[in-house]
Amino acid sequence: ETVVPRRCNHLAFAIYRAFVASFERVLLNGGVRRVFEAGEDGDSFVFYEDLETLQDFFVAADETGVAHGLPRQEVCELSEHLRQIILLYDQKPDDLLRLYLERHRDNHPAQFPFTRRNLQCALYHIHDAGVRKFLKSG
Repeated sequence: ETVVPRRCNHLAFAIYRAFVASFERVLLNGGVRRVFEAGEDGDSFVFYEDLETLQDFFVAADETGVAHGLPRQEVCELSEHLRQIILLYDQKPDDLLRLYLERHRDNHPAQFPFTRRNLQCALYHIHDAGVRKFLKSG
């Protein structure tokens, strides 16, 4: 391996990390106009597809599965944090609200991604009448 491919891989990993961080920012801190459907039939399916597409782009595997870009295992490891954030949107809105209230009431140390902050951010972006009512009352 020469210096140029190592530098290219280093740069490609940096770009991939930036994409993953941006994706996470949109999901948790995307602003008031970012509203997502939660639950089994919600937007998480699309988020997972987008993540898979992004991973496939950076791995650049051929028809036989041989990676010509970044190593698949390393790309998947970099993606795991984001995959866990997407897991928040797999939950039913009522379940997210219940988890948030439990964390808030008990000051309970939660396991990632179900931290109080992440739950609050996800609730803020979920399109659900009960959640909206709760947020407005708070």
